[in-house]
Amino acid sequence: MKRLQMDEKQQKRIEAFFKEETTYFPDHVMSDYAYYILAACSLVLLLPPLRLWEGDKYLSIMGPYLYIMGVALSTARYHRFREKLSGKILSVSQLLCYLPVERTQLMLFRIRKMLKRTVPYTAVVMLIRCGISLGVYHTLSVWDFVQLGGMLLFMVLVEVTRR
Repeated sequence: MKRLQMDEKQQKRIEAFFKEETTYFPDHVMSDYAYYILAACSLVLLLPPLRLWEGDKYLSIMGPYLYIMGVALSTARYHRFREKLSGKILSVSQLLCYLPVERTQLMLFRIRKMLKRTVPYTAVVMLIRCGISLGVYHTLSVWDFVQLGGMLLFMVLVEVTRR
């Protein structure tokens, strides 16, 4: 089985492509705004420990769901691209077929960009949630860690399977 490994040369090519194509289309700006709005809304639902939502299972699911939706919107720029003149929306993999870049390197680039945004957010939520849990309940719950870790794992799996 071939091991996934980042090729720095190809990663720099992909980075240069996205840096060159970084323009402030309404799509990109709105997806960033949507990410920040959904991240703030999910923060309100993710900060309290799971014990607080003990009787209401739907609210405990709503926080990770909102955040996953925000991340999906914020990483959309690495999946779809709008042409300047015609306004047609193309897949980024169609545009990158002319560059000497492997599909796995594009997938690793997308995962790296997604984790760059999500890991600090999850770490802050985890620390605040642990502080609240220790302050209020005087114990820590394993399920708090499982929920946030599962959320990160789910986002990585979604990025891997997205085309």
